[in-house]
Amino acid sequence: MLTAHPTRLGRWFWGTFSSLGIRWAFHKMVVEDMPAVDPQRSLLLVGNHISWWDGFWPLYLNRRYWHKHYHVMMLETQLRARPFMRQGGAFSILPGSRTVLDSLAYAGQLLEDPTKLVLMFPQGKIHSLYQPEIRFARGAERLWQPERSQLFFLAAFPEYLSHPRPTLFYYVEEANADQALAEGYAAFYRRVRARQAARTS
Repeated sequence: MLTAHPTRLGRWFWGTFSSLGIRWAFHKMVVEDMPAVDPQRSLLLVGNHISWWDGFWPLYLNRRYWHKHYHVMMLETQLRARPFMRQGGAFSILPGSRTVLDSLAYAGQLLEDPTKLVLMFPQGKIHSLYQPEIRFARGAERLWQPERSQLFFLAAFPEYLSHPRPTLFYYVEEANADQALAEGYAAFYRRVRARQAARTS
């Protein structure tokens, strides 16, 4: 697996890229239900994987609201093609290989530090926005330990509406400690998908 090698330059570059890129590519970003961050715990983010932009939206929010050291789990094939992302906090996972356990263990080590944030997409790859259910790959549940980490569920819904650039509707919700990760995310996703359909109908 490829570990993260964050540098000041890398964090500045990708943070600036996310801010400028979102302003250029989107009409606006509407964030729903921003929960408070516990400075005594690390932050695990779990989101739907619908586009190339998925890692940049939480990075933008982290710079504005959460102020943690950002890390994101990426497919190894993609990270090898973009190695400079390691300097922004990216590390790899290779589904179907023995190194999956190494990647999960590495993510767990990061989450031991309350100053850090780990973003993951348990679907494993990009899927259509119009999928009614989110299916998780194995292993994601191992990462969440409520005593050390907060868990935020994320869901992104870009909508063009009456503008040439899309508006990004972004839902954020803190998970309950008694929820299983996959079941909790599925319930969250159904709720916010229904809310999004209602607000744009």
